[in-house]
Amino acid sequence: YDKATCEQFREDFRAFKNQMKDLEVMYLNTINSAFESVSTVQGVVEVVDNFYVLSHRERIKTFVEKNCIEVYNVFIAEMQNVKKEFELVRKKPLHPILQGHPAFAGTALWARGIMQRISADHQALLALCYAENCREKEQAEEAYRSLNDLLESFVHQTFSEWVAEVKALDDSAPLPKRLQQPLLGRTEDP
Repeated sequence: YDKATCEQFREDFRAFKNQMKDLEVMYLNTINSAFESVSTVQGVVEVVDNFYVLSHRERIKTFVEKNCIEVYNVFIAEMQNVKKEFELVRKKPLHPILQGHPAFAGTALWARGIMQRISADHQALLALCYAENCREKEQAEEAYRSLNDLLESFVHQTFSEWVAEVKALDDSAPLPKRLQQPLLGRTEDP
């Protein structure tokens, strides 16, 4: 552009700025639709990670960082759902909780499975290193800690109940004597 086409440059630049704004709006709409399509904590973390890496403009980075709060809200909701499920099954256990396992071991394995599930979600949440500290982050940490402690105490309680039952069996008849009794026996053919 030279001095004679200065007005043409202004028009081109104005058109360029308008197109960039349109692209920003389309990109923000894409981010919104991506958040609407995921429902798991790990999925939301993955969406935030992907868009944060791709965001170069300040407005988009700010928008993605604000959506980090959505990650914490999804995590808190997941912790509430898991706790509700745990309390429901704990009050009215499904027998057997895990097919092919003894009652106490199956119950403990079920609780450990829940602990592993929430731990995986928590690890994904910790991967958001660029997320700002906020009230939702603290609430998510507290929800995870309290639920994990509850599950851990439940596993220990289940183990204590099993030990008490085994001791009660030993009091009625010594276990070594019970173990000497054959489970299968031959019958005489007539």
